[in-house]
Amino acid sequence: MDLVLKYYPDADILVVELSGGSIVDEEWLDNDVVVGYGEGGRVVRVEVHNALKRGLLNVVEELAKARRDMVEHILKATP
Repeated sequence: MDLVLKYYPDADILVVELSGGSIVDEEWLDNDVVVGYGEGGRVVRVEVHNALKRGLLNVVEELAKARRDMVEHILKATP
């Protein structure tokens, strides 16, 4: 499974899905971050509450732009 980013503006929650699979346990790291663990203790999902307030959406936008720029560069270089 590819990395999946979802943003829920009504709740201001950013969800980062790192791998497929069911969540068997969750842990609150602080008041705004929840980590979901799958079998064997591997991290499956991270939820960041108040993402806009924390400025994380700006970071995600910059990462997406950098990835898009990299893909465009590779496509231009391919004969």
